[in-house]
Order: sequence, then structure tokens, then C-alpha cells
Amino acid sequence: MTEHDTLLLDARDVATMCRLSKSTWHKLVASGKAPKPIKLGRSSRWNRGELEDWIAAGCPARYKWTITRNAK
Repeated sequence: MTEHDTLLLDARDVATMCRLSKSTWHKLVASGKAPKPIKLGRSSRWNRGELEDWIAAGCPARYKWTITRNAK
């Protein structure tokens, strides 16, 4: 399985995908400006497809993204 086949990404992978530092990504998540993570135990993961859609939508704040995503 290659990196591009991975469905769930950790913070390091997401930060790389978004061209951000890992700490900046964590700040976006903590402030509600990024999609909510999927919790697996104590680990946080993000769905690659959702992130790609979120980026294509212009990276809206989490509350707007949740509304947009649920309207589909």
C-alpha cells in the first residue's frame, strides 16, 4: 500500500498534504478551522477523501464544512 492509497491520515501526513507544519495543523484543528478528526483510541486520523473535498471547497471553518458536507 502506498501513501496515496491510505484512507486515514495522521497529523503529519495531513500537514504535509496541506503544506503546513504539524503544529500549525494542530492549531487549526483546535480552533475549529479544520475538519474534525476521527478518534481511534488516543490517535487522531482524518479521512483523505474528506480532506480533499474540504480543500476543494476552500478550507471553510469546521461548522460551515459540517453544514456543507451534511447537505450533500
